[in-house]
Amino acid sequence: MCYYRHIMKRVLFFTVFLLLISSFIYPQAASAHFSTSGMNVDIPNSKVVNGTSYISGSTVNINGTYTGDIFCAGQTVTIDANVTGDILCAGQSVIIDGTVTGNIRVAAQTLVINATVSKNVSIASQSATISGTTSGDVSALAQSVTIKGNVGGEVYGAVRSFTLNGKVAKGVDVHVQNATLGGNSMIGGNFKYAAPQRATMASGAIIKGQTLFSMQSTNKNNSSMFSAFSLIYWPLSLFVIGLVLILLCRKHSYEIGQKVLERPWLCLGVGLIPLFLLPIVAFVILFTLIGIPLSLLMFMVWIIALMLSTIAVSYAIGLRILQPAVENLGMSILALLLGMVITTVLFNIPFIGWLFSLLAVIIGLGALSLVVIKYWKMSQ
Repeated sequence: MCYYRHIMKRVLFFTVFLLLISSFIYPQAASAHFSTSGMNVDIPNSKVVNGTSYISGSTVNINGTYTGDIFCAGQTVTIDANVTGDILCAGQSVIIDGTVTGNIRVAAQTLVINATVSKNVSIASQSATISGTTSGDVSALAQSVTIKGNVGGEVYGAVRSFTLNGKVAKGVDVHVQNATLGGNSMIGGNFKYAAPQRATMASGAIIKGQTLFSMQSTNKNNSSMFSAFSLIYWPLSLFVIGLVLILLCRKHSYEIGQKVLERPWLCLGVGLIPLFLLPIVAFVILFTLIGIPLSLLMFMVWIIALMLSTIAVSYAIGLRILQPAVENLGMSILALLLGMVITTVLFNIPFIGWLFSLLAVIIGLGALSLVVIKYWKMSQ
């Protein structure tokens, strides 16, 4: 129970941080800031920015000097810059080099951090490698984490596979399935871990504090992995899908998000129809020999619509907070990122999260249906 409170505390902190930052994003658009977006964004070493930077694209390369925070999103993001501020980034593959005087907060499928970080690193990733120097703490929700560099604070989180072959000045507190301490590892405080079996420790590993091992059954570990899936992998996958939709169909995506905001009750009512009617019709058609292909197609459309409905509501929440113009690609992607984080936290609230998730699916389906009906009528 303490484990889940610990993880939710970190996720909630991450969300509150985003909310606080986002409340200032739109007003700052009229002041000193840098914004760029496109399929391929390549910022040279000569670039100097004084203010907040908003950068997005399919492939993003960020170089230069930045006095202020960097908000970035893309399929592939590479940062090699001097940043006096925080980095908040999301992408399929993210690599961060250079120096960062603030915090790094990243959601990515694959993450590599070689940078020198003055404060904390918070990551949500499938695979993460930290080889640089972090003066503060490292918190992680991931499938695999490898730390090769130096950490000045503590390391904590929930990961499937944890490998340490660097130095941690304070303690390590992790919930894992497999833990490995390499020959170059050093922990200045306690090594506290919960796992199905004891950690593998090389002969050169040093633990200056106590080793506190807690046996964790496979069932509990699977529960932890399910929690990690609901908090990391699924939202991240939906964000990637939403990112592609915004890049390819920005106008229609914006229209669906606005429909959620302008007519939420109508969307709620309309969304009930495809939610229940479509699978029922598909199930009935399944019993007719000639209708089997159509039935399977309807089931596929229904499943895709369910995924898109959550993305639509997340995007709408981000639009409500940031209020970007439809032509502003960078702010639109940030709106999606912010909305995904908020809905992820709402959906994982104990006891009532399922209700928020259900409402999001119904409202999103309604918005999708209304926009599809609109364009179908226009085509007649």
